[in-house]
Amino acid sequence: TYIGKAASKAQDLYQAEDDFFKVMHFERTKENLKKSFSQLGEEAIERMAAQRTRDLMPNYNLVPKAFKALRAAPVGDFLSFPAEMTRITKNLVKYTMEDLGNAMKVVKDADGRVISTTVQNPELLKSATKRLAGMTTAAIAGDAAVDQSKEIFGISDEQEAMFQKTLAPWELSLIHI
Repeated sequence: TYIGKAASKAQDLYQAEDDFFKVMHFERTKENLKKSFSQLGEEAIERMAAQRTRDLMPNYNLVPKAFKALRAAPVGDFLSFPAEMTRITKNLVKYTMEDLGNAMKVVKDADGRVISTTVQNPELLKSATKRLAGMTTAAIAGDAAVDQSKEIFGISDEQEAMFQKTLAPWELSLIHI
């Protein structure tokens, strides 16, 4: 049928787009890792880049079985998205912290106070700090957007508080989107 073919083409297009972004992530990650770990061979770099791509790009086949079982339910697919975002965020934080730790050498005294820090791997530090900056920006972007829109429209803190008291809780959440 025409609708079936159209749906199949749309699914193929979606899959191609998804694959394109995963390939781009893999290639960029591979280049960054080559700069950071120049002593490693091509195969080791590719394995590391492949693992990071798997860990940092959405893959709904990695959603826990309990969530997959709910896909037949009306809200089933909606639960997969936050589960996948949680997995990716956890891995992003993990890799960023590992890379920061591996990029720096920290010397402490007997009491645990830092005596000195030395950059051991500037390229790895650069990658990790870019990711850290991105995470920080994402964390504060919502509040910054609210503050910016309040300033643009001349809404005072008192007026915002009044809006929050007069709106139903579900309407209030829509304002902060």
